[in-house]
Amino acid sequence: FASFYETAAADAVLGYLIAFLVLLATVKLWHLLRLNPKLHMITATLQRAWTDISGFIIVMTIMFLAYSIASNLMFGWKLYSYRTLMEAAQTMVSLQLGIFNYEEVLDYNPVLGAFLIGTCIVFMTFVVVNLFISVILVAFSEEQRYHKPSEEEEIVDLMLMKICSLLGIKCKKEEKDEGKESKENDCMASTGKRAPVD
Repeated sequence: FASFYETAAADAVLGYLIAFLVLLATVKLWHLLRLNPKLHMITATLQRAWTDISGFIIVMTIMFLAYSIASNLMFGWKLYSYRTLMEAAQTMVSLQLGIFNYEEVLDYNPVLGAFLIGTCIVFMTFVVVNLFISVILVAFSEEQRYHKPSEEEEIVDLMLMKICSLLGIKCKKEEKDEGKESKENDCMASTGKRAPVD
């Protein structure tokens, strides 16, 4: 029989290469989308919360490794999905995603299996992940309060205003500026002062 091992290996390498290129394209797209004010705010939020996020990532990694090692030691010699540490870690990830075979664990050891699954779901999903999200939300609210637009954002706004004025379309910022000027003129007229003429 002809051996297709090299073909399969080349196909696997090609798949990994395509996945890596998709990752690079996604990062590049995210970098380009920083010109959007909302996405720039998300990036600034993640930068603001990075110290807290990194601490939570370390805690989550330690807990994840602890549950993976514990499940590997308890069930690895009997259950196929826990036979190595990597497979136990993959099973723990699938537990967090809800793709998990509860029956094989509970059939093998109902007490330890229920304890392991229950504590993993409670601590990893309900406690740590919710605290992680709350840290990001607090940083987002602070960023909304003290947000400073980037230089690129101001350049894009200026370009949009120029293009709109070239096409004869009123932009929102122009309308706001005109509204402010009319309010200032009304205030000056009510106080008896005339608006300065350019």
